[in-house]
Amino acid sequence: EDAFYANNWSSDITMFDMTGANLGSFVSSTSFYGLAFDNVSGGPYLWGYAQDGLNNNLIVQMELPTGTTTGLNFDVTTVIDAGGTGIAGGLAIDGMIVSDV
Repeated sequence: EDAFYANNWSSDITMFDMTGANLGSFVSSTSFYGLAFDNVSGGPYLWGYAQDGLNNNLIVQMELPTGTTTGLNFDVTTVIDAGGTGIAGGLAIDGMIVSDV
């Protein structure tokens, strides 16, 4: 759809085009500090990086266009030790990453 998703912490998540026109929004289920559009894993999905969960490092999958959470979450601290001081921030998806190379 050649669009972007954004929010301001706990505000509604808004889809907008390259001119800044609002193409729709949905209520955010938590406070996100990074969003990434995913059309690689069977979605489309929107992933949000939330300062939520046990360690404030939870990635949450949402269905589009409704924004309903799917129940698929990932606690980033299970693979990265930030020494107890790391918090959510930024997010990207890349369909060209090859594992086990």
